[in-house]
Amino acid sequence: MTLKAQHQKFITEYLKCYNATKAAIAAGYSEDSAHVTGHRLLKKANISAELDRVYRENLMSATEVLHHLSQIGRGDFADLVDSNGNPDFSKAVRAGKSNLIKRIKQKSITTSDKDGEGTDIFDTEVESYDRLKALELLAKYHDLINRSTVKVQDWRDEIIHLLRTGKVSPEQVESELGNGLAEELFVSAGIRIAHGGEGGAS
Repeated sequence: MTLKAQHQKFITEYLKCYNATKAAIAAGYSEDSAHVTGHRLLKKANISAELDRVYRENLMSATEVLHHLSQIGRGDFADLVDSNGNPDFSKAVRAGKSNLIKRIKQKSITTSDKDGEGTDIFDTEVESYDRLKALELLAKYHDLINRSTVKVQDWRDEIIHLLRTGKVSPEQVESELGNGLAEELFVSAGIRIAHGGEGGAS
């Protein structure tokens, strides 16, 4: 696809800021009409197609997304600090774990000694990406959360249904599951168990 030099410049600038007006100005269009020009350029077929091509080339695949979530889920803060617990960026880079860092906050504290001499102390804080959030997203992807809930719900509902329809007896359920769990199911099923061992609908 052949693009005019000014159109290519507009695309390049737009990909830096995702602001059509700023991109149009940076590409050499008039500031007075940059707002209209920028949005008009985004609608041009050749420019829109080129932007789509760039997006597709740079878009993460599903596998890559899962890979990065897995890295965060397996992340260990020890990879980001030295043996004294201080941030160690070179260690994180060497371990290929610098992408686990979400935010770096640095502050300077000035202290004075008895002679009035000032000393600057630099304190650096590192925040990593939320490991539990990554694990939650991965669990949802693998349907672990819904699957475990459905399993628990299904077998309980099935036993309650069998009790209500008389296809299993309270004695059978009590024998298989024990008194405590069986009694919970009896209550849900509306089954009253007499002390003498005989069951009946409440």
